[in-house]
Amino acid sequence: MIKLSEKQPISLIILAAFGFTASCSSFRPIEATSRQQYATALEIGDRVRVTTLDGDVHEIEVVRVREEGVDGERTIWEKGKIEGREVLHIAFEDVARIEKREASPGKTAALLVSLVALAVAAAVLLSHLASKGAGSMRLGN
Repeated sequence: MIKLSEKQPISLIILAAFGFTASCSSFRPIEATSRQQYATALEIGDRVRVTTLDGDVHEIEVVRVREEGVDGERTIWEKGKIEGREVLHIAFEDVARIEKREASPGKTAALLVSLVALAVAAAVLLSHLASKGAGSMRLGN
C-alpha cells in the first residue's frame, strides 16, 4: 500500500492548479472588415486561430505582422509527438476569420476557488484519518 504524507496530496493539487490555470483561455474572433484592421489587431506573440477561405484552420503564434498578411509559427505533430515547428505566411486576402486566444479571468478564478476548496477538504480528511486511524473510520461517526 502506498502511503502519502499529509503534505503530498496538497502539493499535488497545487501543482495541478498551476497546470490548469495556464489553459483558462478562449478564442475570441477579431472583428475586422479590412486587411488594415487585422494588421492593427495582431501583435507579435499573439496566439491565434486562422480560418482561411478554403476552410483550412491554422493555430499559430504570431511572429510578424505585415500589411498584406501574418507570419506565424505552428507546431508540427506526428503520432502524438512534437516533430518541430514551422513558420507559415497567411495573406489577409485568404482569411475568412481570425480568432485571438485571450485569458479568461472568470474561468481561472472559478478553477482556483474550486482547487483551494478541494485542497482544504483533502487536508481535513487526512487530518481526520490521522487522528482516528484509517481502519477505525466508519460512516456515521
